[in-house]
Amino acid sequence: MGLDKNFPRHPHEIIDPEVRWYPGSDAIGEKGREKLLPPLVNKIRKEVFDWREAGYPNISEVSQSLLTYWFKTDHPSGFKYYFAQRESVESIIYLYEHEQIRNPSELLKYDSSGVMVDSMFEETWLRLVVKQATGTGKTKVMSLLMAWCYFHKEFNADSELSQNFLLLAPNTIVLDRLKDDIEGLSVFNNDPVLPPNGYGGRSWNFYPKVHIQDNIGSLSKSGNIQRFVTRTEKVDKNSSIDYFLGDKPVTSTKDNKIRVRDIVNNIDDIVVFNDEAHHIHDSSLAWYKTIETINNGLVQKGKKLPLQLDVTATPKDQKGNIFPHTISDYPLVEAIAQEVVKTPILPDEASRGKLEENPSAKFSEKWRDYIDLGVKVWEQDYETHKKLGKKALLFVMVDDTKNCDDVKQYLENTFSSLKGGTFVIHTNKEGRIDEGASGKSQKELQELRELANQVDDDDNNIKAVISVLMLKEGWDVKNVTTVVGLRPYTATSNILPEQALGRGLRRMYFGEDQTEELNVVGTPAFMEFVESIKSEGVILEKRSMGSDSDPSGPTIIEIDKEKVDELDMEIPVLSPSIIREFNNLDELDVNSFKFEGIKLKEFTPEQQKNILLRDILDDEVRREVRIDNLHINATSIITFFTKSIMTELRLYGGQDILYGKLKQFLKDKLFGETVNLEDPNVARNLSETDVRHVIRETFKKYINELTVVDTGTTEIQNYIKVSNQKTFSVKRAKDYLPAKKSIFNKIVGDSKFELQFAGFLDASVDVNRFIKNYIQLGFKMEYVNHEGGISNYYPDFVVHLDNGERFVVETKGAENLDDPRKIERLKNWCEDATKSTDKIYRHLYVRQEDWDSLGLTPNSFAEIVTVFKDFEEKNKESK
Repeated sequence: MGLDKNFPRHPHEIIDPEVRWYPGSDAIGEKGREKLLPPLVNKIRKEVFDWREAGYPNISEVSQSLLTYWFKTDHPSGFKYYFAQRESVESIIYLYEHEQIRNPSELLKYDSSGVMVDSMFEETWLRLVVKQATGTGKTKVMSLLMAWCYFHKEFNADSELSQNFLLLAPNTIVLDRLKDDIEGLSVFNNDPVLPPNGYGGRSWNFYPKVHIQDNIGSLSKSGNIQRFVTRTEKVDKNSSIDYFLGDKPVTSTKDNKIRVRDIVNNIDDIVVFNDEAHHIHDSSLAWYKTIETINNGLVQKGKKLPLQLDVTATPKDQKGNIFPHTISDYPLVEAIAQEVVKTPILPDEASRGKLEENPSAKFSEKWRDYIDLGVKVWEQDYETHKKLGKKALLFVMVDDTKNCDDVKQYLENTFSSLKGGTFVIHTNKEGRIDEGASGKSQKELQELRELANQVDDDDNNIKAVISVLMLKEGWDVKNVTTVVGLRPYTATSNILPEQALGRGLRRMYFGEDQTEELNVVGTPAFMEFVESIKSEGVILEKRSMGSDSDPSGPTIIEIDKEKVDELDMEIPVLSPSIIREFNNLDELDVNSFKFEGIKLKEFTPEQQKNILLRDILDDEVRREVRIDNLHINATSIITFFTKSIMTELRLYGGQDILYGKLKQFLKDKLFGETVNLEDPNVARNLSETDVRHVIRETFKKYINELTVVDTGTTEIQNYIKVSNQKTFSVKRAKDYLPAKKSIFNKIVGDSKFELQFAGFLDASVDVNRFIKNYIQLGFKMEYVNHEGGISNYYPDFVVHLDNGERFVVETKGAENLDDPRKIERLKNWCEDATKSTDKIYRHLYVRQEDWDSLGLTPNSFAEIVTVFKDFEEKNKESK
């Protein structure tokens, strides 16, 4: 099934359970959908959604403080956690605290499949699995949950959690990455994990010890983070289990290796975190036995392992069965849609049709066409991202270690751009570094691992990486923009399409509004394997690639340095004249509200079931709350309307005041009588579309009247110097204008008419210079929209004429209700800018239908000024 049209496209937006992706077709309905997801996920995500909307009730105060700080607080530099990360953390805390889940069997009540039984859970301790697509930030999830465990134990005397953590990693590459994040507590200090002291009336001091594999100090009673490499070898049940397991089995406890029993001998509790959890998929594997031994040791002390938290993109065993413990699911299709990761792009059929497998025993010659196409696409990527300050990487997957060197030699001898810039990592087909094939010493292998994690850096010349697989996970570089697959995959390889694509999915530009794509080229067998990911809902875009194709990736907008002296501009930044006075909100008098009265309807008991409060704006569902008619909570109802109104009006303060006003209005005014908000019939009335409309529009009207203020004064705060604008990208544009009179290299229009008008400006005999006002410039003005609220308006063009006059121009195809208000605000801005500077600023509004009525394109800007001023006056009169 494809994604719902109301699916939110921003990485931080909350996704309503009703628009989530699920396998199968739309025709299967709700019950069918439940059976196709991991069995526990559907019910849990709905309950977590409602719990979130209600404000995280019925958990400890410390957990409420943490959740509020992490997900509802404005952090420095605009940092926000992805929804994927938020939902994973919320789901764990909801089950453990709100639902008081302590044993695996207690999860069965969430089963939607109807086939789960207690025996499916092999563990006697609580294990919860979080499924998050590759590149969506699982390490940050673990850091948040570690902090939650730590402070839950710190501030709750009866807490069964721990301040000791065992963090498992599948291989040394992952271990090295985690070391960078965890050692020195960098991830806890660099991200907003720890609230500032005093937040919520507490001191948030976090000082655990970090123990590195094979370099262990003493274990304190609490506050330990231990990190170890896991392995997947079967374990002899009669052998001892080592405290640390590296890439090879460890059989002794000499030197600084510590037996597992030493963990429980020295500490009284511990929580296990398992990164890339699919490596522990049955009870015969080494690390399962390790965790079991830890739990048994705690049981002998009258306790047990309180929690094992697993994170992975692929929670499946070797037979492809999903782990029954999976409690949340953020799939790749949703990660791509929300632009949390890059968008995969494949060659179209025409581009593929030009590629041939050459009859040669030499590997690089056999697949030369495919390699050449990949390099061609990468070279375009390299030049594009170089302008944005990043180094694009080419990643080539081959079928065997002996062919790595052959491909390296071909690339360096054939393409000057890759001379001395290729990096080979010999790995076997399981993704481990192959010591035999590489012929490297342990020291050299460690250096290779370190270099493998540094290929993004500009201080090395690496541009292409060649490997058999370069690890199924853990290689978390971000700059791969082109993947060339020269190896087939079979069911016996135990590799999923997401794992192959995953090496290039991570975004390069964190927190920036940049369009990012991953080009995927490969042999027919490889492409067939990649396209099998369509069963997971991923729609793979296909595009022309090759010598006759346009450059891949986004369209780059940059300053033409040769035009700066001639065409640069400065645009004044004026202080806002329209502001919102939040202090006035307390003066809101619901008793004076005038609104269309609502008569309380009587609904049948059947109609009172499954109550749904839905917030819809511009045909998009923004917020939903499902109300259980047997457990109606007035707080969640009032909170729903409070958040809806605050979101729409962009209110950043006064939530407690508005909550109280809404409570009074809903309870005593709306229905003309006092009602009980926890009555199922009243709740059902509040879910009606016309009732919600009256509530929303009434409050918007009176809040805007009370809080929106035109100060009538403005002054220059700064200037926008256009030549200071950094290079940026916009979505791939088929048509653009390489304007002679603009400092930007390209003019990309929001519509065909806008591009047409830009062409007129470039050809006009009296236009000295002009710019397209890209949103990245930040030139905007506030205005009062048709509902009385405050919105931002970005005009289309700024134009300088030869006579010194400056025009700010708005072009428009179809008009909407806000356009007259925008133009009036633009007129006032130009008057204020003229008064505040020694320049003359004027506005011009050009409607497409008026432009089309001119017939011939004018030769000068002066010709259209009088014409469109007349059009503007006539349009005002007609309205």
